[in-house]
Amino acid sequence: MSKTYEGSPLSDHLQGVFKENISGETPQKGSILKTLLTSPLIGSELEIPRPFDAGRKVDL
Repeated sequence: MSKTYEGSPLSDHLQGVFKENISGETPQKGSILKTLLTSPLIGSELEIPRPFDAGRKVDL
């Protein structure tokens, strides 16, 4: 059985190294933000309902 490391710091680092080697470009800071800002959901005013949970009672 093999382990997956998707989303781990090691995985993120290796993906950056591969992208740099394949494209010849260094990954730039803020590229995730640029991607999120170009999302088709920007301005859609999407509202996702969340259940309200009052939490648990704690004696102090």
